[in-house]
Amino acid sequence: MTRRLGVAVAGLLVACSAVPGAARAGAASAHLGSVQAPPKAANQATLGFVAQDPAVGPEGPFTMRLALRGVPPGDAILAVTVYAAVKDRPQLRAALGGTPITPVHRPILTPIASILRDDQGRFDLRVAITAHQPGPAAAPTTVVLGQTGVYPIEVVLRDGAGHPLDQVASAIVRLAPDPPTHRMAVAVVLGATAPPVHGPDLVPSVGDTARTQIGNVADALAASPATPVTFSGSPELLDGMSQDPASSAVVGRLDKALAGREVLASTYVPLDGPAVVQAGLGSEIGHQLVAGEEALRGALPSNEPDRRSWVETGSLDPATLSELVTLGVNQLVLPSTALSPDPSAATNPLGPIRVRTSTGTIRAATFDADLERGFTLELAPATAATRLYLELALIALSGADSQQGVVIGPPTGTTPSAAFLVDLFNLIGGGPLLQAVSLDDYFRLTPADTDSSGQLTIRSLRPARITPLGSFATTFALLGLETASLTAVVPDDVSLTRDVDLLLLLMVGRELTDPARNAYISAIQERLTAIRAMVSIADQGTVTLTSSTDRIPYVITNSGSYPVHVMVRLESSKIDFPGSTTQGTYDEVVWLPPGTRVNRPQVTARARATFPLTIEVRTPDGRQLLTTTQITVRSTALSGIGIALTIGAAAVLAFWWFRHARRGRRVRRDRSRGEHPSSGGRRTSLTSP
Repeated sequence: MTRRLGVAVAGLLVACSAVPGAARAGAASAHLGSVQAPPKAANQATLGFVAQDPAVGPEGPFTMRLALRGVPPGDAILAVTVYAAVKDRPQLRAALGGTPITPVHRPILTPIASILRDDQGRFDLRVAITAHQPGPAAAPTTVVLGQTGVYPIEVVLRDGAGHPLDQVASAIVRLAPDPPTHRMAVAVVLGATAPPVHGPDLVPSVGDTARTQIGNVADALAASPATPVTFSGSPELLDGMSQDPASSAVVGRLDKALAGREVLASTYVPLDGPAVVQAGLGSEIGHQLVAGEEALRGALPSNEPDRRSWVETGSLDPATLSELVTLGVNQLVLPSTALSPDPSAATNPLGPIRVRTSTGTIRAATFDADLERGFTLELAPATAATRLYLELALIALSGADSQQGVVIGPPTGTTPSAAFLVDLFNLIGGGPLLQAVSLDDYFRLTPADTDSSGQLTIRSLRPARITPLGSFATTFALLGLETASLTAVVPDDVSLTRDVDLLLLLMVGRELTDPARNAYISAIQERLTAIRAMVSIADQGTVTLTSSTDRIPYVITNSGSYPVHVMVRLESSKIDFPGSTTQGTYDEVVWLPPGTRVNRPQVTARARATFPLTIEVRTPDGRQLLTTTQITVRSTALSGIGIALTIGAAAVLAFWWFRHARRGRRVRRDRSRGEHPSSGGRRTSLTSP
């Protein structure tokens, strides 16, 4: 309940009439929903706001629909006071919050007994308005509003002694005789965020808050099919909800309600972009974006995610922005607090600006903090939506001669009710000042903001407070390489590959603590260990080669239910492998079906000896070792070199034997002739003459 505005003065009259079953307050009013507040006590009357005209011309009338609950005293009256037009948005918020300002008319008093109400206690309160001082014959209940503007109005329920029982505060949006040339574009961006719903076990656990948040958006969009709205929700949340039996129907409703509307792409989980880029993991933004788009297509099959516009709720820096630009982002929405203060600007611009990246600039719009708070007012939905609308109307009136635009949306983590959103959509589309547009149309239709000299407004980002990823960055990079190698072993095990990829995506989320990250790391390592354990090689003992070229058998087993894709590497310094370009090493990439098989690669022994042969099973890229064993090889056959040496030795021996035999025969022949071998062939007598 708001506090009373101003000081009551002399009483006048208000025309009040019941309109049973009416859906709108007057011909131009927007229905804002019913008041849900129960009476304070069994017999105490309360006054609730239901609806009002979004805007009126200089001659009115202004109509407000109210609801009276409980039993008021028989002598109770309504006192209506209109106050002077506010000058700016802070004054509007102060006035609606109870700060006294100057009334433009004495309170208009009407006995409750004279007001006709429908069966729900609702009635229409009409205030006559004029732009000129009324003549002597004019009704004294006519309120003079001489200029366009936003005029606070207060309706107080009093007892016969003048004591206030309850009150309602709002404002009259008074327009010029001719409608504005342009309606202000209002892009409503709705999102849905939640803590990760996938734990290390990857079983989605969706909380009631997240389910309510998505349900409210779905219901509001379904009730307002003609209102352009941009949706920027968490792919991880929607992915988990689509797999959760208790939540899948809610996502289905959202998909149907979003059909034909703008759905923005985003990373699978929210990232701390500056920390990721600083750690040298900038490519992970692209991986996350692709995964986010795939998740959105799966959860919202009637919609195609658009990556041209990017809504950022965390920290940004120029390097991260440049990374986003390379990925196709050319329009940015971010909190106004993310911009560095600009001494030349009194306030943050609402229209599009340019924000500096490390390589240039990008078009951008900001979420105004005060407009964000309009989504969080602890008031009845109709009242809260009207107050946000009044602030938007004041912005539009301040620039009625120019084409303007504004982007609005609830703060991260808040859950506006469906009733509030429907009321807001109706107000935005139900008057001459505002038009609802998609975010893409906002950038297309709204001129860029310029300074007093007509130069394009270019702003810089506030320096980001980066929390370094530290050793996690190295762990993540190495784990990514290991995962890529090992999942290639089981490409047909789609479930295992998806689980590991999902865990890698989740562990980079900016909301995670170190213990939470470690839990995801452990879950990945368990799955990678299971892949390594799928392949084994039996202990072969000793293998004997009886010929220089022979086959060496070894037994390899795939204990999984899918074929595995592996590299088998054989290594020995004493063996040549046919077809290998590397001496002593042979690599073969093979598919191993489930079960046990015997391989018999052909080898050529280079020595007659006993030596080891190492057998390794690796990932297809050869980077990761799965299992290894060693075989003792005994070669009893001569190699080609050994045979050649043996033949050569035999030939030398034969030649030596041949020469030796020949020399021996000649010596024996000479002796048989009586000649000494040293006589030179002359005969010598052994007796004297």
